[in-house]
Amino acid sequence: MNINERMPFAGRNSLVEEKRRLEARVSQLEEEMDEEHVELEQMSEKARKSAAQVYYSLSSSGVLVFISSGMIVSRTLVSAAKVC
Repeated sequence: MNINERMPFAGRNSLVEEKRRLEARVSQLEEEMDEEHVELEQMSEKARKSAAQVYYSLSSSGVLVFISSGMIVSRTLVSAAKVC
């Protein structure tokens, strides 16, 4: 005897509806999570740019600043001249 034979029709119907409701909720949560991810990426990029601007403005000499993969890499022009 399988579950469909043991469970009355009304019980099966409510399980199907519950499954649909849960699937819709999961879909909604996935969309919200995607939106949050985009917002966090935008905020992170803004923070990286702001940090680079602050670093540059606090420097006493010219600075080359490269932002790559979220890391701020910099060299003062004096240091760069010594390397070259």
